[in-house]
Amino acid sequence: MFDKKCDAGGIGRPLRLFTSLLVLCSALSIPTAAQHDEDLWPAVSAGGVLKLSPAGFDPADDFIDLPAASGLLVGWSSNDPGFDDVNAADVPNDCYPFEPGRTIRLRVLALDPALNVWTAGLSNIGVGSSALLGSTNGDVHTHLIWHVRSNTTAFDPLQTLWRGRFQLFDSTGQYADSDPFTLRFRNVVCTPGDVNGDDTVNNFDIDAFVAVLLDPQSATAEARCAADLDLDGFVTNFDIDPFVARLLGE
Repeated sequence: MFDKKCDAGGIGRPLRLFTSLLVLCSALSIPTAAQHDEDLWPAVSAGGVLKLSPAGFDPADDFIDLPAASGLLVGWSSNDPGFDDVNAADVPNDCYPFEPGRTIRLRVLALDPALNVWTAGLSNIGVGSSALLGSTNGDVHTHLIWHVRSNTTAFDPLQTLWRGRFQLFDSTGQYADSDPFTLRFRNVVCTPGDVNGDDTVNNFDIDAFVAVLLDPQSATAEARCAADLDLDGFVTNFDIDPFVARLLGE
């Protein structure tokens, strides 16, 4: 119901106030959306080659920890990190915003068994396929779904890390493909080398590492994760040298 005071004064004054507010709002500078630090940041180099900015999620240093899930995506899944293109030039890292008229896609080069990639509409993106990340005429910002499926024969319960290999490409052909990059997904959180779980990597982890190496079935998932120093998802003899290197601080 209208307020009687406003109604008695006619609509002229409220209308002028509303118009003034519109003018004020249009005059305000609306900042661009902030980049999400946890997302991967696609960019292009000065030479026209697609790449990921190290200022966002860095596949070389970071793991993607997947929470437990049920239902259609049984196992572990998340739609983070997403892809959010850079919005400002980063000269030291040779990363620049996309020019208009480009269409950026993600190509799936390889996936460990039981690792799946889905679009938001739950279309599976298998090896050799690609997903649209966005058009530079609109917004290159999307979140795919990363999923380790536990109810399949491809799933190994001793595995704690899964790898996917990907590549950025421009379907218009105006930018060169990115170098392939690997994303590493875990179903438990751990610190590589801290096998005894005391939050420190030192000589006290040696006995725990040997125990996991000799009998991974009896170890906790966290201990297997911490003992997997070569990051192939399993604890094997190939983890010995990188474990020693971690102890020595190399």
